[in-house]
Amino acid sequence: MKFIPLTQNRLAKVSDHRFDYISNFGSWRISNGYAVCTATTAAGRKTVYMQHLILSTIEGFEVDHIDGDGTNNQDDNLRYVTRTQQMHNRCRNRNNTSGVGGVSRDYNKEKWTAGITINGKWVHLGYFRSFENAVKARKEKEELLRGEYACRNPDRLPTTVRTNGK
Repeated sequence: MKFIPLTQNRLAKVSDHRFDYISNFGSWRISNGYAVCTATTAAGRKTVYMQHLILSTIEGFEVDHIDGDGTNNQDDNLRYVTRTQQMHNRCRNRNNTSGVGGVSRDYNKEKWTAGITINGKWVHLGYFRSFENAVKARKEKEELLRGEYACRNPDRLPTTVRTNGK
């Protein structure tokens, strides 16, 4: 593994045999968690994602970072997935306040609630007295339904629970 410098004092990881090609491609920066650069083509300037230089795009598929780290562009961390599989690999939305996707606090019931999207529909998994039990229910269902595409990177989750000041 070798490293390519990005903006914001970040580094992108690439497999050794890709280093020369990627590092000579341009000046790399971090954008929305991904390593990108700007290339000039016949059609004009274009944003190029590092992962697309390693795995070319295929219609109907996206390039997924298995560990969820958009700067880890090593060969063994990239795979082709469908849009649905890609969305399953997301751990949580930006507006999530519990720190775990599919888990939230119901202040009216004074309990934690867990749920998961299945075939585009939200399925409620229950109410729980403890945050830990709600997370456990969510993770168990996620592993069962999503298998290898379930979120597995604990570094992508905050270490504390925020409850919007309540």
